[in-house]
Amino acid sequence: MSIPFYWQEHIDKKIKQIVEKQNQIGKDCVSFAMITDIHWSFNAQHCGALLSKVMKECNIPYFFNGGDTFAGFPFCSKESIFQDIKNYRKAFEEIEERCLLVMGNHDAAFTTKPDISACYNENISKAELYDCYFSFLKNYPHRTFGDDAYYFVDDTAQKMRYIVLNTHDIPSDEKDENGFAKYNSFRLFCIREPQLQWLALVALDVPDKDWSVALCSHENPNVISQKHLTRNNPILTGIINAFQNHTHFSMKTQFDDQPFCNAEIDVDYTEKGGNFIAWLGGHEHKDILQTIDNIVCVTTRNDAVRLDGGSAPERIIGTNTEHSFDVFLIDKQNRKGTIIRVGYGEDREITY
Repeated sequence: MSIPFYWQEHIDKKIKQIVEKQNQIGKDCVSFAMITDIHWSFNAQHCGALLSKVMKECNIPYFFNGGDTFAGFPFCSKESIFQDIKNYRKAFEEIEERCLLVMGNHDAAFTTKPDISACYNENISKAELYDCYFSFLKNYPHRTFGDDAYYFVDDTAQKMRYIVLNTHDIPSDEKDENGFAKYNSFRLFCIREPQLQWLALVALDVPDKDWSVALCSHENPNVISQKHLTRNNPILTGIINAFQNHTHFSMKTQFDDQPFCNAEIDVDYTEKGGNFIAWLGGHEHKDILQTIDNIVCVTTRNDAVRLDGGSAPERIIGTNTEHSFDVFLIDKQNRKGTIIRVGYGEDREITY
């Protein structure tokens, strides 16, 4: 896909800025990108071409797609989501191998019944979602899977591990008496014990202490509504802190209303562990940068232009504000990073 003329000056400027920063950092520079909340039907749909040009000209090996790639309509058919998936994959096919795809709360949700109380109450099955959405990931090397929607990728030359978590880790496709999803991935924000064990004992078992980790899930601790924070967030932050502090951590949780979220973990990173750069996320449709529980949490605003709810009237289709994604340039030696925004928004800085 070609890049519109009104993007050319901006994209050339950003590529120059990225390359200059990469050269300034030198051999210790780790580069990756983040795009999220694409919501394809609400998108200007040039993001694939733009991201492809930036990644190829700046030699960026991977990008996170932070989820909510589809839907956004309160009422739509399953078939319309499948069509969006087909169109999205066509637009991103040139960089498909570089994609680290994340599960969002909208990605399996649809509604066919014309009742506002029923919106988003139906879910695409796990098997169907894997076949049309996640299955391509296993065509490419260097990926280690815990399940279809959580896995990690290694860049061994840079001693860098990229981890994807699924914060909509529902136990089954079971339906209720109305035919709606009993465990609705749109409304359930959870990571169950098998995924926690995999994160602690497999994904964060890096080869040596010189390795660094970037983690991405659709929601990170920056969520504005605490209802959207995964039920086992204290275990997650405890695991990450033990990893970066090279210590022991154990915890048990119990949820009477959602017993499938109950979990127990015991992990010891004494003489192990590594460097934790940041926990990336989307979902909030705005830029948020905070350190929470000693963990750098970076939220990137939505790429979809029509879903700002009036909060960003400056975003206009047909201008270089219609898209928004980040390029991370990490200086591992000095433990800091520059986040360069392509499109609408501002550059940011982090230290870790």
